[in-house]
Amino acid sequence: MSRLAFSLVFFWPFSTGAAQIPFLDALINNVRDINFDYGLGKLVSSDELAKHGLRSIGFELAFSVTGIGCVDLTQLARDNDLCAKRKQEKAVQTLLRQQCEASGSKLPSERACAPSYKRTGREVSRQMGDSTVTIKYEAEETASDNTGNIGERFSISIGVAYNRFTGFESRKEDLTLSGTLEELPAITTYIALVPDNWIAPYVGVRAGLVRLSGFRGTPKGKPTVEASGDTYLVGGVVGVALGIDRLQVFAEYGLIYRHFSSLGWKTDSVSSPLPLELGASSRTVAFGFQLTIK
Repeated sequence: MSRLAFSLVFFWPFSTGAAQIPFLDALINNVRDINFDYGLGKLVSSDELAKHGLRSIGFELAFSVTGIGCVDLTQLARDNDLCAKRKQEKAVQTLLRQQCEASGSKLPSERACAPSYKRTGREVSRQMGDSTVTIKYEAEETASDNTGNIGERFSISIGVAYNRFTGFESRKEDLTLSGTLEELPAITTYIALVPDNWIAPYVGVRAGLVRLSGFRGTPKGKPTVEASGDTYLVGGVVGVALGIDRLQVFAEYGLIYRHFSSLGWKTDSVSSPLPLELGASSRTVAFGFQLTIK
């Protein structure tokens, strides 16, 4: 399946027009990570729904925006040696390449681009009454402990997600509520610390759209009535990712605000106990894994 076809299958039911598709295709082409998660939580500030029992599943496509203090060695290899552009000296190119290979994923600092020298000997020669003193030096690589590495300290990325919430129950004894709540798109801007080890904490700010799907209310002794509703979401997340290379696992805490100010019940007259509005803000703890594809 092509990337464009995948974007059509995933986003088409929720898109508002074909004009969105070029943007979605460009997004798919630049995806860096794919995330899957499962969450448990409770609702807050809801007079209509029971607080506990909330469950969620999610799927997210994430792509990198930029980094703070970031040097990408993959891009460096494509760019014909960054140090050569700074110094334009063949000896500097060789030294930088050796130090980059030795450090693995870190680029030596600019100071390391210039070789240092050590004295290796001294010779005195005499000819026809004249004395010549020759002092020998040779270049040495700067010790890795003293170079001071330039690395990616913080990374900024944007995630576009689909989240589905279930487990809704009415707080009223004479009313049964059921259905799902779907977030699409849920767009999160992440700022993650990229340390030297395998633990990476992060924070994120989330906003997006949310709608009710298959939402039904059954008053006691009355027929079931369907309802529709759309609103926005806003909130934040904080978490930590563990792992190396292309596979990471993560745990995340999120606090999201959602409120449906008007529900569209498919009936001629809406009477109690059917609610006219619905609070659906939540606190969740999610666990998942992330696959890095670029």
